[in-house]
Amino acid sequence: MHEVLNDLKLYPTLVIEPNLLLVYERDFILYLSRQGHYAHPEYLPLIETVLLEAKESGLIERMIYEYGGADLNALRYYERTVIPLNTPR
Repeated sequence: MHEVLNDLKLYPTLVIEPNLLLVYERDFILYLSRQGHYAHPEYLPLIETVLLEAKESGLIERMIYEYGGADLNALRYYERTVIPLNTPR
């Protein structure tokens, strides 16, 4: 949903579907280099653990609302019918 308001600014005639929310798990990707000066693959287990704990504790949800709450409210996020999508890994 974070992209929708930017899209509306770029395309003012765009109409956003008002009632549905399509949800998929992997909407953000974090890349770690395997080689080169900035490569630190040993951090992968720590990053995975911390992100999972942040999700399970509700920290990610709280941060999303704290930093994007106005956008969520503008788009009536919590009033929409959620349709979960399964995406291949």
